[in-house]
Amino acid sequence: MFKNNQNISDLLHQNYTNNDFEGFCVDLLEEMSRALKFRYKIKPITTLRYDDMVDEVRLKKADLAVAPLTINYAREKQIDFTKPFLSLGIAILFKLPKPEKPGLFSFLSPLSLEIWIYTFAAVFTVSFILLLIARCSPDEWRNPYPCDTEYDILENRFTVSNTLWFSIGTLMQQGTIEEEKALIFSFAKRKLTNYKNHKKYISTIS
Repeated sequence: MFKNNQNISDLLHQNYTNNDFEGFCVDLLEEMSRALKFRYKIKPITTLRYDDMVDEVRLKKADLAVAPLTINYAREKQIDFTKPFLSLGIAILFKLPKPEKPGLFSFLSPLSLEIWIYTFAAVFTVSFILLLIARCSPDEWRNPYPCDTEYDILENRFTVSNTLWFSIGTLMQQGTIEEEKALIFSFAKRKLTNYKNHKKYISTIS
């Protein structure tokens, strides 16, 4: 700044020297000239706009600019900045949350409640449909004693528990002991596997 709070418009009409300026930036420039051994002449900007100082350096009308310039992306694209001598900014302080102990149902956290509800609903719905199909399909009724050809009572191995286990095992890709004969079971196994892969993809991008 100017000494004695002189007006810049009045001073520019006079012959001013470097001694007419004072302040931190002037002292910093003086120390730089001593360390790097160069001479300088201060040229104030009449518009008092920092962007005009950047334009002076960019157009090579000035070798350097000394001012409390804010470093932003637009200015960095035009000129090079030294390390800032003052940093200002807004800081937010907050208390770090204490880590909570894992609960009994922490394993459910990776997926939302809605996905778990849809998963269980899909398992029970598919199991119920497969149970009805197994009861109606003649391929699923078998002789429990194959060696006894005279035994004429057929049994269906896809009971409520076995059908539910078939759906869960297919969803977990673990397989089941029961061997299905009807084509609808192969179709259901493929659909449950695709649903499991889709759920895994959803949990990955969530």
